[in-house]
Amino acid sequence: MKKFTNSTVAGAFLLATSPAWASKTGTSPFPIPGNTDGGPQIPPTRNAPSFPGKSQIEMTSVTLEKADERKMRSCTVPKVNLAQPRPQHILSLAVDPKKRQEVTLQFAIDKIPSGNEERVLLLLYSRCLSTQPKIRTPLSKQKLALDVKDIEILATYKLNATTKPSRPGAAAMQQMTINIELETDKLAQQIKAGNNTFYFQAGVLKKSDFDRKNYGVINLSQLAALHFSSKTCPNDAQFSSKIKAENAACKYLPTKTQ
Repeated sequence: MKKFTNSTVAGAFLLATSPAWASKTGTSPFPIPGNTDGGPQIPPTRNAPSFPGKSQIEMTSVTLEKADERKMRSCTVPKVNLAQPRPQHILSLAVDPKKRQEVTLQFAIDKIPSGNEERVLLLLYSRCLSTQPKIRTPLSKQKLALDVKDIEILATYKLNATTKPSRPGAAAMQQMTINIELETDKLAQQIKAGNNTFYFQAGVLKKSDFDRKNYGVINLSQLAALHFSSKTCPNDAQFSSKIKAENAACKYLPTKTQ
């Protein structure tokens, strides 16, 4: 499995008091065209195949790096009946707001389809979800669950062109682990402000489409979530209440008032 600990776009990110998380090197905002439905500037062709079964990117886990497991308390995630869009993976952690520490989050990405063109892998982040995707992604089995009014590209990674499998019918897939650093004092500010849950999706598209902002042809992973508590882990009822509640930052987004 490939492990990426650094990138020209994202090496470490901070939970700032700004609308979304930011990288030390500066995040790129997710550019959304001006049309009302948020569709791509260059729509995919009408006859394009729809999510071929062997090429679905997966976010298989979100974990703390082994060396950082003593810095934050890992909490039990009880079964909660969540409405759609529902995260497939949830990591719950308790943060000491009085300590300023850096911890490393690990996002495991699997089944990244290979291709004969250079591609880009994106790690997308938002504090808010949308039940109605604002960008049409007909080539992806998974739809965009993140609210485009709060979304950011947390990291981008270049994927080199690869040769086709030598064995006919074989699926040429790649996998990687993305390491992202987190500053806990900035995270504590978000928790205090009423933002406890943060959502992520990974996506892959050709570099040529990425450069043209043609996001309609992106191949998206399932949704993952990070839930944070201050000081101590929540009991089952507290966890259920918090993760079902909308983050404070989402209550006044433009999408809520349109």
